[in-house]
Amino acid sequence: MNAAPARDPGRCTVCDQMVEIGARSLPWAGGPAHEACAVYARNTTAGYRTHAASHQRSA
Repeated sequence: MNAAPARDPGRCTVCDQMVEIGARSLPWAGGPAHEACAVYARNTTAGYRTHAASHQRSA
């Protein structure tokens, strides 16, 4: 049996908020909806890096 993933498939691994994959992301505390999360918050290295970069640019 495979080990459970570190994160849920729909959880943003950068901002750690639940998002709806393929739909408008849910709003997170203190900010607007993360559109980027819905696109990049998948359990893929490329998605993680791209989303992490989007957070760094907006910070």
